[in-house]
Amino acid sequence: MADNKVRKGFTTYLFILLLLIVAAFLVILVVMFFSPFKNILGFQYYSYNFDKTITNASGGDPITLESLKEINIDCNTADIEIIRDTTVDNGGVRITNYASGFASASANTNFDYKVYYSDENSVLNIEVNEPDGFLKFNKNITIYLLVSAKLNYNLSQTQININNTSGNVFIGNNEKLEENEEEIGISSILDINNLYITKNGGKVKFRSQLENNFQNIFISTNGSVTADLATINLSNKLIINSKEGRFEFKDVNYVGNDKDNSNIILNIVDGIFNAKKLSGNINLNLKSGYLTINNVVGSINANNTINQMNDAEIEIQNLDGNLSFPYANKADIKIENMTLDSQAYIHGTSGNITINSLNGKAWIETTSGDVYIHSYNDDMEVKTISGNIDIIYEVDSINEELKFYSNSGKIDLKLKSNLAFILRIYDNENSYRNDKNINFLLQDKPFENPLVINNGTKYITIKSEGKIDIGLININ
Repeated sequence: MADNKVRKGFTTYLFILLLLIVAAFLVILVVMFFSPFKNILGFQYYSYNFDKTITNASGGDPITLESLKEINIDCNTADIEIIRDTTVDNGGVRITNYASGFASASANTNFDYKVYYSDENSVLNIEVNEPDGFLKFNKNITIYLLVSAKLNYNLSQTQININNTSGNVFIGNNEKLEENEEEIGISSILDINNLYITKNGGKVKFRSQLENNFQNIFISTNGSVTADLATINLSNKLIINSKEGRFEFKDVNYVGNDKDNSNIILNIVDGIFNAKKLSGNINLNLKSGYLTINNVVGSINANNTINQMNDAEIEIQNLDGNLSFPYANKADIKIENMTLDSQAYIHGTSGNITINSLNGKAWIETTSGDVYIHSYNDDMEVKTISGNIDIIYEVDSINEELKFYSNSGKIDLKLKSNLAFILRIYDNENSYRNDKNINFLLQDKPFENPLVINNGTKYITIKSEGKIDIGLININ
């Protein structure tokens, strides 16, 4: 009985002690909230309410955007917006800070900024240092680069360099600015030719009120990039460097004169890239990510021996040009349609390769991956060690030769009844095959090797020790 009373008394004291600790903690929090930046038990609460538009750089010189060759914006977590604005007559910088949170007493919670010229007033520098806290209630810090909507001037002659860590970057206005009697002819379209963005995360967004002609776009980020623009016309290069970012574009069109070098460089590694259309010479570095493009006009190459594909997934709806993937490895590749003059060279290991409508030429080689091709034109060569080969050759003639090699995989070949050719089938020792694993359904007579069909002179060559089915296309 006495033991029970002792235990109950101890529990009561423990509960009271816990209440006292919680109450003390709440008192400390209240003191912190009402005394920002005060050191209490090694911690501090910080809070800002700042909004300022700057039209003069350090030293008193007005911000005159017309004369600038570069604008550099450096920060950490702040958002950045480059927009047309009706509140400035020429140009300006607006900085807002409504950040709040907790930090250790030793942490730098100061907020400061610099807006200054360099290089004989031809370069404008915008630097913002944000407070550093371990618990952030509000991260709302934004840097606005303001281009007057009252002038025809834009940023087409100025290179924009943006460096931050995880803040978002918005280029252009969301909506068209409304005209009124005092501001007739107001412009909401912003023109930027050279844009360089380097960041770790966060969003990059090309908004709708933006001129679609660019010279260079360079983006290095593991965040996301989206474009509201229907078309981005590019006169020099689009370069994307990322390890795991997500990219959404509509139509990127190279309009320059350099037809021999890469115009669109996608170092997306393990990222996700989606586009409706890419026109130009595309250099691709993709390991385990996803690439989906509705329409490729030009070349797409992944020829880097160091940065090879692993188990990427690639889907192209329409290829009008050349594709070269010599290091496809385990990547699954699907091409819906290849145009008349297009060509594809793919060398993989265990990835599956599908071409649903081949009107050009294809050279495919895998180790154990399966290959499916529905051809409507020209020649092809398919090799695999243990993968299956499934071919529908819906063509009236053979230009040079069809070649299909598989050491042990199954080969299923379907042809038109009027196709003229010479069929020859070899085993892995280059000897003619005549065995029960060859299922020949083109005509009633027994298969003989080689066999002339419809008085043909062009060859269909098959080399395999696996099962072979050769039949007619079913045309409904």
